[in-house]
Amino acid sequence: MVKRILLLHGNRQSGQLFLGRLERLKKRICKELEDVEFVAPDAPFPLPDDKNLRTWWNRVGNSYQGLEQSLGILKGQQEQNVEIIGILGFSQGARFAHLAALLHQEDPSEWFPNLTFVILVAGYDAPLPNELPPINTAGKIPLPSFHVWGLGDKLITPDQSLALSELYVEPKTLIHDGNHYVPTKAPQIQQYIDFITCAMEAHVTTGANVSSSVAKVSAQLPDEETTAMQEEEIEALEAIFFEGEIEIKSSSFPRNYLMKLLSTEEEEGSNWPPRPLTLQISYPFNYPLEAKPDFRLIHDNNVYEFPSKRAENTLKILRETAEAEIGMPSVLSCIYAVKEYLDSPATDTNAEIPVQRNIPSKDEDEQENEQDLATSSQMGPQKTSPENIKRGIIEGLEIAEQMLKEADTSEEDNAFSNGNDLSGKGGAFWTYTIGLVGKPSAGKSTFFNAASAFSKQRGVSEGTSEWGGASVAAHPFTTIDPNIGYCLVPAPLGSCPEDEMGSLKHTYGSTHGRDPDGQRLLPILLKDVAGLVPGAYQGRGKGNRFLNDLCDATVLVHVVDASGTADAQGNTTGDSALTNPVDDIQWIRAELVEWVYGNLMAKWDTITRKGRKKVRASMICKTANTIAF
Repeated sequence: MVKRILLLHGNRQSGQLFLGRLERLKKRICKELEDVEFVAPDAPFPLPDDKNLRTWWNRVGNSYQGLEQSLGILKGQQEQNVEIIGILGFSQGARFAHLAALLHQEDPSEWFPNLTFVILVAGYDAPLPNELPPINTAGKIPLPSFHVWGLGDKLITPDQSLALSELYVEPKTLIHDGNHYVPTKAPQIQQYIDFITCAMEAHVTTGANVSSSVAKVSAQLPDEETTAMQEEEIEALEAIFFEGEIEIKSSSFPRNYLMKLLSTEEEEGSNWPPRPLTLQISYPFNYPLEAKPDFRLIHDNNVYEFPSKRAENTLKILRETAEAEIGMPSVLSCIYAVKEYLDSPATDTNAEIPVQRNIPSKDEDEQENEQDLATSSQMGPQKTSPENIKRGIIEGLEIAEQMLKEADTSEEDNAFSNGNDLSGKGGAFWTYTIGLVGKPSAGKSTFFNAASAFSKQRGVSEGTSEWGGASVAAHPFTTIDPNIGYCLVPAPLGSCPEDEMGSLKHTYGSTHGRDPDGQRLLPILLKDVAGLVPGAYQGRGKGNRFLNDLCDATVLVHVVDASGTADAQGNTTGDSALTNPVDDIQWIRAELVEWVYGNLMAKWDTITRKGRKKVRASMICKTANTIAF
């Protein structure tokens, strides 16, 4: 039986040209390993400017035009009395070899039953092509893999090749100081041979395909606890995000779904591309306790609109954030982290297509930069103090009171009266979210259960006494991950169009019913987060994580322990050492203020820059209106 290694050339190459460049590697491997031959098929599509050079497909977004013909060429290599034991691909050929490894993992009997290894030189990860048959992407690829890249490669950067290697189980690497080529010096050739020999010995020792045996391990089903955590995270994401932002592709293992990344505002010069970004998220069987989710980025932007370096950074931030939170659900944190990066000013040099524009003189630029630095350092937010907090509370209450008065006296501000809606981007309606805050054991989860009308603990069978949608216990930190539910709240008087009809308003339909006074009931998202302890804004007691859970809340409700029977950490004190509820109110409010202050300071340069742009735009509009008048 002849053992064959396929060589898949890169874009703008040919099989014969690629085989010639690997002549030294070919000779050494054939000398070390008996009955091994190399075959380098040509890609099916000649280039328009040179018929001797070829490509495997023409990529347009996530469409690989011509992939079916290229897959047909690979299948044609599966001849009688021939075992394809390995695939070596370079650049576009490495991408093709990776797709072949995915197909082999999905159906080894159909795609290269004897495949023992892949060698990916200058490889890269990208969203799966639309033309590829359905593939399970949960978990890592168990096929032995050898990843080679150059530190000076400008076409396929080291980060791109590293990201590809992370998709495999125990990947081996060869990193050289060169750029975009296959290294074939004597020490490097020895590393290829050592890897191939090791992979083949493992294959012979097991008496079966290595990837098939390891695949059984990767195909494990999650245990009961992990299953519950995965299901609850997806339920929470569906409750937090608007309809249309999340699309469940598979609710059973392996769970995966699509999440649209929507920009919060149109900011010129940010990292957001002009076309939408979508994340494909899939869960390994041991996520979140022992592994992080798998992220794939899907979009139709070209390299000018969304440079490869920016796409790499996006995936890198997602993976690093998930890595830091292994042991707990991390998708929401990952989304917030990557949105923060995309909102930030673009730093890569090829962020946009160069256009002709009026460029201010160097002196003007330097002067503006000096003014920006002065503004950032001298006009930043002042450090909080009890006096500042008190003044801020009074000013906030005055603003809220004035807004309520204006809403009562102005029909133009009524979104329901003039036909305006509260929909945001994509046509999804605004969701009002109430966040419950307080110290541990203050009664937040009890309030949550009562307000959201949960009748029993999720997953508890009939006839049991375990009531309440959120776990409740007489010890601190019963809640770790936020509890999310809906409550029905009567609409304020005058906010609905039928309020002017008096007693006749009962004749109008209401989706969620009406209260005893006839007011329309509106669904409000209620979010119960873990208790805060003193120093939470500094990270004490996982405070930063719990505070970040409040980021999407429209308003915060402080649940206070009026009995005074628990200390600031939520421990029971007993009647002999009661605490003062007023003290709880003060330090919880101070924690929230410090948290907001810290977030402002961390992004102060970005905030002031955006503010200056809006002021300038406002001044330009006013000037234009004055001239027009």
